[in-house]
Amino acid sequence: MPDSIEKLSVSDDGFTFPVEDVLTGRGFITGKSGSGKSNTASVIVEELLDRHLPLLIVDTDGEYTGLRESYDLLHAGGSDACDRQVSAEDTDQLASVALGDRVPVLLDVSTYPTEDETEAVLSNTIEALFIAEHDHRIPFLILLEEAHEFIPQRGGRGGSDLKSLLIRVAKRGRKRGIGICCLSQRPASVDKDYITQCDWFVWHRLTWKNDTDVVGRILGSGTAETVQSLGDGEAVVQTDWDESTTRVQFRRRHTDDAGATPSLEDLNRSEPDDATDRGTGSSTPASESPPSSETDDESVPDDSDRSDSTIRSDRNDGTEIRYDESPVAHSSFPAAETKPSLERRRERRETPTDAADPLWEIGAIVVYLYDSFVWYHLVAVSRLEARVAETVARLDELLVGRRYPRRPGPYERSGYRLVALLSVVSCYALVVLGMLLVM
Repeated sequence: MPDSIEKLSVSDDGFTFPVEDVLTGRGFITGKSGSGKSNTASVIVEELLDRHLPLLIVDTDGEYTGLRESYDLLHAGGSDACDRQVSAEDTDQLASVALGDRVPVLLDVSTYPTEDETEAVLSNTIEALFIAEHDHRIPFLILLEEAHEFIPQRGGRGGSDLKSLLIRVAKRGRKRGIGICCLSQRPASVDKDYITQCDWFVWHRLTWKNDTDVVGRILGSGTAETVQSLGDGEAVVQTDWDESTTRVQFRRRHTDDAGATPSLEDLNRSEPDDATDRGTGSSTPASESPPSSETDDESVPDDSDRSDSTIRSDRNDGTEIRYDESPVAHSSFPAAETKPSLERRRERRETPTDAADPLWEIGAIVVYLYDSFVWYHLVAVSRLEARVAETVARLDELLVGRRYPRRPGPYERSGYRLVALLSVVSCYALVVLGMLLVM
């Protein structure tokens, strides 16, 4: 449970956002790629969801789907993977669910095949919320990723109607209870008409001159220089409600980051055997340490790392966002028992020397047929499971009167899978029984 319903705790050092000002205000979170802006947005979203407050997340890259594992929200979009498929004609119902039932909505616009369809769905959704809020009048936040695409200073994929609508929400939404928070890695590319309406800003690290010039025009040249040296997760926060500018180290998000950039560590986790030496097949146990050297990386501190850590420690040692930089442990198997993964792949892919043997050919055909048989049935069971879940959801909506599909739990999904398996087995049992009766 959150410590306070009125404050969003976004940092380990006690910095908070007022809930009402975030829900109904106009915010702008910016920073270059990897600076922590999406993490900051996720932290704010987690705090709002912990308090069961309604909001709409416009996800352009599927970054927020990890929230589904921890929170009860409606995942809407254009694919079968979403809880509800939404077209441009269904947005009134989506607005009714979001405001009438106060259900948090994750609108995954990355699931739509064309930009025109994305723009139509997003535009109709925002307009439906803006109109419906006239009757509901409850605090509600719209979180929009990649604002430079929808509210561009020039160009962009957002049409003039969508751009005008979003700026209209920024100008007039507060009177109806609608707040908006936009994210972008290029503040210079976002229309100044939106930025001038904002009453709270989160400035993460920016290095491009056009972007730092925006900071300089709003906060002064001193802050423009500061944002160039901010560490990961660190930001300068500017708010109108208390007319303050504060340097903040945001905490790390609790939910899974579905949009995290794949790294070499992920590659090593997926192929742990690649950690062995490719030339000799030898490996170094994790417990062994390399020979000491005068040029050891651990003995020579990096100037840039030292400066960043100094900046962070000036504020509070407990607020540093730490990323796991520990090396991947090497295989502990003896060298004689471990072959380089490249050689093992060649052994699997090269044609065996006894391939001309008729028995080998028959065996290969049997294995192929078996693999095809298993794959076909796995696909069939998966599709049947999805149909069972869809049928149950429709019955639930018809009998209980739910206005949005309830997300099934793990035990319920296991039950759907069991029903699908039993259905397949029953079909085969009927076939065998029919053959026996005929015989």
